[in-house]
Formats: sequence, structure tokens, C-alpha cells
Amino acid sequence: MSGLLKVAIDNIPESGLKEKAIGLIAVSGGIARMSQPTSHLRDVVAVLEGLAVSTGVASFAEDFEKGENVDSRLSSEKIKGRVKYLAEAPFSDSELVRVAREKNLA
Repeated sequence: MSGLLKVAIDNIPESGLKEKAIGLIAVSGGIARMSQPTSHLRDVVAVLEGLAVSTGVASFAEDFEKGENVDSRLSSEKIKGRVKYLAEAPFSDSELVRVAREKNLA
């Protein structure tokens, strides 16, 4: 976990994500460990009482290219499509809370 992300998480109150739908996006160093960051973040979301949605996006360095005026930019159309789906997915906070309550998760 990057230092900046850790500082941000450390400043979220204990139940700061309570009943909030959280989409996870992570970038790893290689294809062999692509899902590992999102798995760890699911645990963090759960501790903060959030609801990690089942759709997540994992990518790695080869999904990015160097830009002229920026450090890097997403170049993989496949990953762009997954991010778009995550942003537009047909789930809502209330639906996730209802399902979590039915399963005694919230």
C-alpha cells in the first residue's frame, strides 16, 4: 500500500465508510499479483464498515503508457472498459445495504 493511500485511510473515521458502496481499482507491478491489492483493500473497506462492490478493476504497469505532460496514462482499452463499467454499474448504496442486511453483513 502506498504511503499516500495509507495516510488517507488512517484519516477515515472508524465507521467512515458505513453502508457506502466502494469500488476498488488497483495497479500492481506485474500480472502475477494483479488481484492482490484489491483483496487487501476489501479487508480495509470491511473494517471501515463499507461495502466493497463485487466488481473491481486490477491492472498492471503494461496497461499504461508514458505521456508527454503526465507521468503515465491508461492505454489499455480493456481496462478503460472495466473502469467505465465500474463507474456506471447498476448498483446503488441502498441495494447493497439491503443485501448486506439480509445476509447479516451490515
